Amino acid sequence: MSLRALLRSIEPVLDPEPYVFAVVDDPPADLRPFALAREDEGTTLVLTRREAAQRGFEPQFVARRITLRVHSSLAAVGLTAAVSGALAERGISCNVIAGAHHDHLFVPADRGEDALRTLRELSAATDPASAAPRLEVRPPSERDFDRWRELYRGYADFYGVEQPDTAARTVWRWSRTRRTRSARWSSPTRRGTSPDSRTTAPSPGR
Repeated sequence: MSLRALLRSIEPVLDPEPYVFAVVDDPPADLRPFALAREDEGTTLVLTRREAAQRGFEPQFVARRITLRVHSSLAAVGLTAAVSGALAERGISCNVIAGAHHDHLFVPADRGEDALRTLRELSAATDPASAAPRLEVRPPSERDFDRWRELYRGYADFYGVEQPDTAARTVWRWSRTRRTRSARWSSPTRRGTSPDSRTTAPSPGR
């Protein structure tokens, strides 16, 4: 699955229960934390805040857990970077624990809802429908003249024909009053020909 497809399908889910990271010398044998990491300095546990309080563990970090429901391969490239990058832009730190089936993000407890909203926006932004341009179809109005004149001058430069502003204004009037017939007159003539050599356009008054 491509990165774009993964992001479009992440389906983030926010766990309602807070989690904590706690460090112990030797975890109890009957403890079943969400995750465990053994390091030289001690063993880091990731477990619910309720269970940590019951065991008397001191929290190092209080977090909310967000699970990405998309089934992502452990060999997938770019998903963690894209997700953590989007959160970083909002000033949200992110600790990722990858399982064989899903990724689990641990974000500051007070930013859980913000993180969930950010991930949903990231997912929506990769939807092809969201990338489709929004077009407005309407008759031309006077406020469009400056932008239209830039286009007209571009055609004139392309064909190597000098066109004064008065010509642009005249063609603009034609385009507004004779829209159904103005396509022939809306661009300057080809290189080496003169506007006067073409068939005379009907005047706006006719």
